[in-house]
Amino acid sequence: MKPNPRPRVAVLAAALAVSLAAPLAIAPAFADAAATPAVAQPDIAFQQFVLPNGLHVIVHEDHKAPVVAINLMYHVGSADEPAGRSGFAHLFEHLMFNGSENHPGEYFEPFEQAGATDQNGTTNTDRTNYFETVPTTALDMALWMESDRMGYLLGAIDQKTLDEQRGVVQNEKRQGENQPYGQLREIVSHTMYPDGHPYHHTTIGSMNDLNAASLDDVKTWFKTWYGPNNAVLVLAGDIDLATAKEKISKYFGAIPATPSMAQPKIDVAPLAAGGRTELEDKVPQVRVQRLWNVPQVGSKDADLLDLFNQVLGGSASSRLDQRLVYQDKLVDSIGTSNYGSQLSGEFGIYATVKQGVDEAKVEAVVDEELQKLLKDGPSAEELERAKTSYRASFIRGIESIGGFGGKADTLASCATFLGDAGCFRESLKTVSEATPEEVRAAAQKWLDKPSHVFVVKPGTRTPLTEAPAVKPAPFIVPKVDARFKTSANTVDRKTGVPKVDSFPALKFPALQRATLANGSTLILAERHGIPVVNFSYEFNGGYASDPIGKPGIASFSAKLLGEGAGERDSLAFKSRKEELGAELSSGASLDGASVYLSALKDNLDPSLQLFADLLERPRFAQGDIDRVKAQWIASIKQEKARPQTAALRVLPPLLYGADHPYGIPFTGSGNENVIVGLTREQLLNWQQQWLRPESATLIVVGDTTLAEIVPELNKVLGDWKGTGKAPAAPVVPVVKNPAKPRVFLIDQPGAVQANIYAGELEPPTGDANAVKLEMSNEVLGGSFTSRMNMNLREDKHWSYGASTRLVGTLGPRPFLSIAPVQIDKTAESVAEMRKEIADYASGAKPATQTEVDKVVANDLRSQPGAYETAEAVMGTIGGIVRYGRPDNWVQVRNDQVAAFTPAQANEQAKAFDPNALTWVIVGDLSKIETPVRALGIGDVTVLDADGKPRPAK
Repeated sequence: MKPNPRPRVAVLAAALAVSLAAPLAIAPAFADAAATPAVAQPDIAFQQFVLPNGLHVIVHEDHKAPVVAINLMYHVGSADEPAGRSGFAHLFEHLMFNGSENHPGEYFEPFEQAGATDQNGTTNTDRTNYFETVPTTALDMALWMESDRMGYLLGAIDQKTLDEQRGVVQNEKRQGENQPYGQLREIVSHTMYPDGHPYHHTTIGSMNDLNAASLDDVKTWFKTWYGPNNAVLVLAGDIDLATAKEKISKYFGAIPATPSMAQPKIDVAPLAAGGRTELEDKVPQVRVQRLWNVPQVGSKDADLLDLFNQVLGGSASSRLDQRLVYQDKLVDSIGTSNYGSQLSGEFGIYATVKQGVDEAKVEAVVDEELQKLLKDGPSAEELERAKTSYRASFIRGIESIGGFGGKADTLASCATFLGDAGCFRESLKTVSEATPEEVRAAAQKWLDKPSHVFVVKPGTRTPLTEAPAVKPAPFIVPKVDARFKTSANTVDRKTGVPKVDSFPALKFPALQRATLANGSTLILAERHGIPVVNFSYEFNGGYASDPIGKPGIASFSAKLLGEGAGERDSLAFKSRKEELGAELSSGASLDGASVYLSALKDNLDPSLQLFADLLERPRFAQGDIDRVKAQWIASIKQEKARPQTAALRVLPPLLYGADHPYGIPFTGSGNENVIVGLTREQLLNWQQQWLRPESATLIVVGDTTLAEIVPELNKVLGDWKGTGKAPAAPVVPVVKNPAKPRVFLIDQPGAVQANIYAGELEPPTGDANAVKLEMSNEVLGGSFTSRMNMNLREDKHWSYGASTRLVGTLGPRPFLSIAPVQIDKTAESVAEMRKEIADYASGAKPATQTEVDKVVANDLRSQPGAYETAEAVMGTIGGIVRYGRPDNWVQVRNDQVAAFTPAQANEQAKAFDPNALTWVIVGDLSKIETPVRALGIGDVTVLDADGKPRPAK
């Protein structure tokens, strides 16, 4: 529904959730596995009850924070759509965010006022769900809102609302198809499942069917599916069973049941014969996908296939990685997946073929490795590694109570699809007890069947042709089951949404400091919710440390740290990481570099030893350098093919100048000619210069104490010393914005959307007015209900989402206004974006008290939920370190936010100068160049993907 991505958690409901929600989000949700039967299984305790009207309620208590996660899952998805009505379930997900009879207007508004977090809605083939995490004191408000759109929605849906959300959904569809390889999803659905199968069409549907949807059709669809007897409601967090029963009965008990609709029968639909589909697209490399239809989620074979997937291609040390990436060097990336849905699953192998390599050779090697594994099965060591990875993923996943893939989502998915909220326990048991022979047999049973190969080759994209609209059969709505009863209505809904008068205070963990024997500063924040300890070593030496004209050295060097260290080569290092269930990564950002470790508490000591090896003894083997160079250069070409990253590569040099430390691609990948010429000596020099303990800070967040962790760290890192003299921090000069607007166009032939980026420079993140500037930006484009998004998405429905943002930097920080829009509204969208910025900056449309109250309330009241995870806490501490902030920065900032006024918002808005904007627009120039030039907002220059001006025709 709106951008709100979360990291992937696990396998079982990841599978259930190839969902349509956010541009960047696929909603995973389920459980992974334990390492051995002897290790205690992680669990989610719950209680449940059913209202007389059929609403199934599940309650999980977790009182670590004063917040409650709500997940309301309706058992309806695109699989339930008859011919001619594809896309209805997803369209209705959007419609349900547009107010109800007793709360007309934007659904999000009371939630933003209350400080809700992790709020969104998603639709997939089999279900539609809505979720949010709210302060405990806002639970009545949230339940009132959810119940009002369940029971009292139809009167709020009119033709205008339908047309508006239909336009938004169609732009969501365009946004997906506009990406490189983006046409495959539609083709895969039609190919893998026969006509008449519920999965034959995509969740987002066809343009023709969406255009044909009538108001009566939509209302009948709602009356058929969106009742309490077809839903599961989960409350997880600061709640108990008695309170849940009282509140849910109050708000939902009087809502009548809808018809009891039959669910489609399980139909795996294995392919009768193998096949091949080839198409061309404007892409830099051949991509090969090989797919099988396999068992549905929750089946034992699906769980066993999860393990087979991990061994074959689901990890960095998998069979396919070893053979095709390391040994034969035929691909730049290879991977596998096992996604399970309610009726069937999909097992896939995905390869991005190196330029110049025949994809037939790749396919032959893939099949060779697959047949070996099907014949012999995984080794005991491989299987144990896969089990540990699953168990670790599940443990990390249940740190969150809500959002994509949290505890509430896991419970709701289990109850909806399998009728057992604790189904994840059986999956954990199956994976924990699996033998190599069981895994081999399950894979042999399903992957020895026919598969279909999809190949996308570089060339000219041909627009997808939709089948003519099918006249749908009339809806036949069954009668409501007489066994469902309603309770007396005790809620006067005409009085409006319950007021939220009090809010819990944030309890940010105390920051404890120490100095390690190697000179590093240690900052610890204790979090004992799950048995995991997280570490982030923060260094100077980011992209800005690269020599002028040689971008990419810092980013490439940081990446290479994880390609083998100490006595272990790259594969052995990655295998050891997986054996321990550890997450270990390294990377650079604009102003610094970091090395990250997430360790299971029971494997802390060996994980720390691996961490120390990476920091002190990276191998930088020439073979790994050459291999990663080739992959890196391929990734740069992929960046140039994707419209968003193409813009982010070109825009910074235009804003800062090519001779500025920040005048480099914001992706951090640098330029091909620099990467090609990198030597091992340069990588070692970067590591010795910038990865120095004496000037670094190690942030630790998790299940440990200062007394426990300091000796452990000194044991493995205490002798580490920097070599030679430390370099001075990069000097980042001030840059003036241009005196007048400039427009730069990049051609993307055949694009169905244009991606618009407008940028200018503002004072650094450490500026005294930075918090006020950020809050002022919230009014303009920093939230879902901000001016920019409400204009381009909700009012004009030209975009799936428009925003403005400020990037954190030590030097001049970029302000960006971003909107992907339908191609025929490019110039009009530019004009609207410019007008919104100009009206705000000039005072023609100043910030109102209502707008300021909303952004202040949302910022302050959302913090108990926003800081639920160790990742969020670590991010804030990282900002304290990077920008030299005091340890009580959260309170210092909150005081500034609480005092924020419309006058301050309007004063800061003057910084958003429409006449200093640099515009970069990526789209089909045959459709956008003439109307953009006609706007007359500035000189127009056409650039190639490298940012060089196109020669005049």
